[in-house]
Amino acid sequence: MNIEESLENELQWRIEIFSYLKTIPKRRSFSDKEQEIYYNSIIPIIYSHLEGFINKAINIYSTYINKLGVNYLDYHPNILLHIIENKYNNVFEDAIKNTNSKNKIINKFCNDIKNEDMSIPIKANRNMNMNCKRINILLNSFNIKPISEDKYESKLDALLGKRNCIAHGEASIQVSDTDITDYIKLVSGVIEDIIINITEAYNNKDYYNDDIRNNLNKI
Repeated sequence: MNIEESLENELQWRIEIFSYLKTIPKRRSFSDKEQEIYYNSIIPIIYSHLEGFINKAINIYSTYINKLGVNYLDYHPNILLHIIENKYNNVFEDAIKNTNSKNKIINKFCNDIKNEDMSIPIKANRNMNMNCKRINILLNSFNIKPISEDKYESKLDALLGKRNCIAHGEASIQVSDTDITDYIKLVSGVIEDIIINITEAYNNKDYYNDDIRNNLNKI
């Protein structure tokens, strides 16, 4: 299975869930209480699939790159910085608290280089409250093309805002069937664009620095 197929699989099962969720009111009668629970729950569920996909997609991309055994000197600077920030974060925090522990940074870094262990860390639930800006910051840290701010920024802000209000118990939030359809379409569109951009970055070998990629293009 190639990287695009792996990412598409993550989209397809979510689309099936979206389709099921959207048609629940048409397939059964709700009491007033059930209707309230349904409409108060579905927006956080829709949003959670966006956040879940983004975390899974980055892990998939990282796994495929790790299989290539890229030398740390060959990484694109954005990815190398991401590795350093994530693998040595605790060490940096210790160094801030205690200057004597700064040696830990160098020792750990040198040991990883010696052992050729400069793989990209695979993490669960690394990103939350993902609006357009935060999605693009994450994509940029892997040198992946951003999603369109003009197309998605205001709509994602609205989805995230409504999700947070519902999650924090604001009873005044109203959700319509149109909202549900629009937000499912929004999340599906964002996911599809991220799949395109990640696949393109992988196929173009954008995980390499410019010198390596330029040399590869000459071959």
